[in-house]
Amino acid sequence: MKRPVGRPRALESPEQALERGEAYFAACDEAGEPYLITRLALELGLVCRKQLDEYQARPEFTHVIKRLRGIVEANYERRAQEAYPAGAIFVMKNMGWSDRQDLAVSTPYGAIQIDPGRDRISDEQLAGLITLLQTQKSEQPE
Repeated sequence: MKRPVGRPRALESPEQALERGEAYFAACDEAGEPYLITRLALELGLVCRKQLDEYQARPEFTHVIKRLRGIVEANYERRAQEAYPAGAIFVMKNMGWSDRQDLAVSTPYGAIQIDPGRDRISDEQLAGLITLLQTQKSEQPE
């Protein structure tokens, strides 16, 4: 009979992960503490946040880990609405959120990207807009 190699798994099943995650969220709610990804990983019996990523890559755990992460992310969304949201906004940006607005204008001459954080467009973009406006004006019936 073969003996198992390596350390035993921290999580035996997705159900166990969900149960531990829900217990962690309930304890946070009771204590008035925010939900944290790294703390979630530790409460699941994992060593670090990276190990949470590894479990998420396993097909049988993907849905449950994504759900638990989603609950943490929703908690940050709620906290971003509070009086001092800077910390929550910082964490959300690290989760892939963005507070940047990108504008793109499609023209027959190609798309023009406009960065609202800047007060000017490039010379090439301006030339394209002028050409477009001149073309449209000449095509209008009088």
